[in-house]
Amino acid sequence: MRTVIFDLDGTLTDSGEGIKNSAIFALERLGLPVPDRSALRKMVGPPLSIGFALLGVPDNLVDEAVRLYRERYNEGGGKYENRVYDGIEDCLKALKATGARLFVGTSKPEPLAREILERFGLAPYFDYIAGATWDKSRQNKDDVLRYLLEMIGADSGAIMVGDTHYDVTGAHARGIPCVGVTWGYGTRDELSEADTVVDSPSALLTYLLSEETEMNEQTKIENEALLAFWDQTLALTEEDRAAANGAGPEDYLELAPCKKLVEAARSLGGKKRVLDYGCGNGWAAIIAAKAGCRDVTAADPAAGAAESARFLAALFGVSDRVHVKTVSVDWLSTVSDETFDGFICVNVLDVVPSEIAETIVKEAARVVTKDAAVIVGMNYYMTPEHAAEKGVELVDGCRVYQDGMLRLVSHTDAEWKTIFAPYFSVERLAYYAWPGEEEETRRLFFLRRK
Repeated sequence: MRTVIFDLDGTLTDSGEGIKNSAIFALERLGLPVPDRSALRKMVGPPLSIGFALLGVPDNLVDEAVRLYRERYNEGGGKYENRVYDGIEDCLKALKATGARLFVGTSKPEPLAREILERFGLAPYFDYIAGATWDKSRQNKDDVLRYLLEMIGADSGAIMVGDTHYDVTGAHARGIPCVGVTWGYGTRDELSEADTVVDSPSALLTYLLSEETEMNEQTKIENEALLAFWDQTLALTEEDRAAANGAGPEDYLELAPCKKLVEAARSLGGKKRVLDYGCGNGWAAIIAAKAGCRDVTAADPAAGAAESARFLAALFGVSDRVHVKTVSVDWLSTVSDETFDGFICVNVLDVVPSEIAETIVKEAARVVTKDAAVIVGMNYYMTPEHAAEKGVELVDGCRVYQDGMLRLVSHTDAEWKTIFAPYFSVERLAYYAWPGEEEETRRLFFLRRK
């Protein structure tokens, strides 16, 4: 799922008229020379203090120039001397239809950016609108992008779209690519360091969709290999089934790797409808049903896993309450809003490609109720030191491959909280261990939908 960060002025909207008029107002009030309107293009893009400095305003007058500018721009209507570029809304609409996550990263103060985008009807297209602060603690494009990427995840596969070199240098400083656009206020020459340059919103859409297709193909290849692996790993052999047939009535508790996971699944027993997503052999679904939930959906894209869950649910007498499904990777997107008041997903998000994990988180927030109990289990965080000790390579600092197959996407607690942040708050974080492990380093996040 593509993550795209848009600049505002000169990229989404043609705001030059209001910016130039407000700059003229400030210069005239200060008794300073007013350059021709073409020179005032320098005001579009950078923080205001930098723009005025580029116009030759003395250092001791810059702050007053900014104050006067805002007097006219914020309160005198300058912010509405503005228009949406032709083709931009169609581009945003098409990107959203593909499931892309869209954000704004602008040097304009955040409340003002949000107000302008709401005025022109563009705000609903964006997952979040990030901007500068009035107190200048977050001012230039690098600062804004750092703030935004900390929120959405530095490894989100984000790409910047902007019209000036401030967008290009800010994006590259944060380690992400930038598409330069020529319909704004920068020149093609100043966009020479951009990763690509496009001349229209339709060309931008074509480029982003082609990049998405390429990324999706790699994700698809990785995910198909994973499904084949888990399909084989989680399928029960005839010997497994024969051994399981001798199980006692309480042996279902042994399906969970540890007591803390048993208690987590049991806590869902009082819910009306529970989803066990990426259910594996169905241990969580079976425990939740045994604890009292009358309607549990156990879903897994691996057919072998789903068949094992189906067998074990029947073995332990809960097949009337546990509904096992073999699902497609995009199945969650077909589920109705607020279907479940309980959700559990253990050892899934950190063993699939990041794009798929982010989609699961986003869709989970949609399919659960506001008061739903949401439990997400993770493997341990593999530090670079631990990886070196084990002779394991961390690709891009987080991905572990074994025999060419993705086996772990390793994030810190804070990084996972950042990934959850647009959709969930973390109410509690607990740690657990599997049998044979000396330290409790695996994680259980107890979440609440925002």
